[in-house]
Amino acid sequence: EQDQAGHAADSILAAMIGSGWDEVVAREALARTLGQAATLAPAVQATPGLPEPDLSRFAPVVMAGDRAVKVVMALRQPRVVVFADLLSEAECDGIVTLASTRLARSETVATGAEGSEVNAARTSD
Repeated sequence: EQDQAGHAADSILAAMIGSGWDEVVAREALARTLGQAATLAPAVQATPGLPEPDLSRFAPVVMAGDRAVKVVMALRQPRVVVFADLLSEAECDGIVTLASTRLARSETVATGAEGSEVNAARTSD
């Protein structure tokens, strides 16, 4: 339908990816539907220099230096990997301690005035 409405294949692909389609699946669907596989060049798979875990074997655990880290979920597009047990309890406590001087109540837009204010409805004490 989008093709018949005059939309270019690359804009249809971008819309599909933007709405959550995996890029490879979206390209295959467009190729079957539009017969334009050759005109759709694949995007760069990874950002150069950005470290990424090797998930090619679909292992539920990856080694991260001194510990095994659980892979809870992984998406290709957008690239998201959720880990469990990445930091130890002591490391988490250390981060909280280092950040404690910067912690403050959340503010919301002030009603009836410019700026922001602490709202009693917020529970982030």
